[in-house]
Amino acid sequence: MTKSLEEKPGLSAPDAKVLRDIQRVGWHITGVFAQKNEKGPEWAFSIGLFHSFQHPEVVVFGLPFGRCMEIVTVVGKEVQAGKRYEPGGKYADVPLSRIRIIIVWKYQSESGQPIAEDHQWMNLLEDTLESVLKDDGLATLALVSTGEDLREWTYYAKSEDEFMDRLNYAFAGMTAFPIEIHTACDPKWDMYEQFKAGVKEVVN
Repeated sequence: MTKSLEEKPGLSAPDAKVLRDIQRVGWHITGVFAQKNEKGPEWAFSIGLFHSFQHPEVVVFGLPFGRCMEIVTVVGKEVQAGKRYEPGGKYADVPLSRIRIIIVWKYQSESGQPIAEDHQWMNLLEDTLESVLKDDGLATLALVSTGEDLREWTYYAKSEDEFMDRLNYAFAGMTAFPIEIHTACDPKWDMYEQFKAGVKEVVN
C-alpha cells in the first residue's frame, strides 16, 4: 500500500474515499457481495490498519454480508483503541451489535428529495451522532436512505439504552429535530440483508 495519503489528480472517487477514510479514522472498509446468481462467500476487509497502527489487515467471510462489515468495523475501532489481534489467534470476544435502531425524518418537497436547508440539518444530525458513537464501536451506521419525503438512518447497536443516552447527550441544548425512533431486536441483521437483496435485484 502507498505510504502517502495525499490525493493526486485523476484519482477515482472510490480511491479518494479510501484515502480520506484512512486519514479520518485510520482505516477503510471494503465489502464484496455476490451478484445475482453468483456463488461464493460474501466478504469484507480492511485497508489502512497496517498503515495507521502497524496492525495486520482484517478480512472476514463466511457470514452474512452485514455481519462481515460490522466485524471489520468493530475490530478496527478496537485496534484504534490499542487492542491487538494476532495472526492465528482465536477470539470469541468481538462485541457485536444486535439492536436495530431506525431514526426517521419525514419532510415535504415537490421532488421527494430534501430541500437544501433540510439537507443541512440532516447532515448536522448525522455528524452530531457520529461524534458520540465513533470511538468505542457502540453502534454501526448500516444504512442511510433518502427519498419519497423520508430519510432513515439504520443503526445496529450493542445497547439500546446506551445508544439513547448518548443521543440525548449529543442533542442536549440543540433545536429539536423532527424525528421518530424505532427499535427492534435484529441479531442477524435481517432487515439489512433484505435491503441488500433488493439492491441486487435492481442492479441485475
